[in-house]
Amino acid sequence: MSIEDWNQLEQSLKTLPGTVEDAYVESKNLMQEVFSDDELLLWGKEGLSIGTQTVRSWEAAIEYFNVSHLVVKSLAFPSFMQWARCGTHLSQDAPSLASSFFNVSPTIVTNLRPQYIPRWVGLGRSLYKGTWKSGNLASKFFEMSPELVRNLPFWDLEIFASILETISSKSYEVASDCLDLGATVLPAMSREREVFLSMLRSLTDTSWREVKSCLEVVPRAAKEIDESQIGRFLKLGEKLAKTGMKDTSRF
Repeated sequence: MSIEDWNQLEQSLKTLPGTVEDAYVESKNLMQEVFSDDELLLWGKEGLSIGTQTVRSWEAAIEYFNVSHLVVKSLAFPSFMQWARCGTHLSQDAPSLASSFFNVSPTIVTNLRPQYIPRWVGLGRSLYKGTWKSGNLASKFFEMSPELVRNLPFWDLEIFASILETISSKSYEVASDCLDLGATVLPAMSREREVFLSMLRSLTDTSWREVKSCLEVVPRAAKEIDESQIGRFLKLGEKLAKTGMKDTSRF
């Protein structure tokens, strides 16, 4: 590290909208209590990289600087930089995705193991297909992730995200509705959640529109069934889904 390195970084940050430099300076005062000088320089350079990916990615850089002092409380430096680079990739995709990612990160990093962070980001990126509708869905996934990560095992979240991705290829509106419903319904499914997700995944292959109906109807129907029979009830639904039977949610 050298004074020249710092000067180059800070001069480059000045080329971005003024609020970026303000966020950087305020955050730097906090981060230098945690990072070494070399680490602090890498942190600043990553913020610059985030802010220069696309026309509006400076907005994501502001969010990065704003939350860094909160995220670093939960992540060692290597994991912190991995987290930061995830934001850089998202900023390259769409600044709005990166902003949503950074906004929820202080909560996420307290509930998600560091090695899962890139996989979680990959789930959100999988929903983005380069259109504004897919961008809205991916951003919404990030925004709802604190609740999902807190209440679901990560492997269940991965299955749910893959279901949303498949549905979104047909209808972003239905996928968005399913995301809303799933955040409430899936945590309540408890030990039957695995077979329920399996049923939903089968439906995406045969009757994708029924996924939303099942998320609405099955939890209510399950309350009318003896607890010991719920698993059999759901497995029957999965079997019917695999055969392509229409209106599975009414079985």
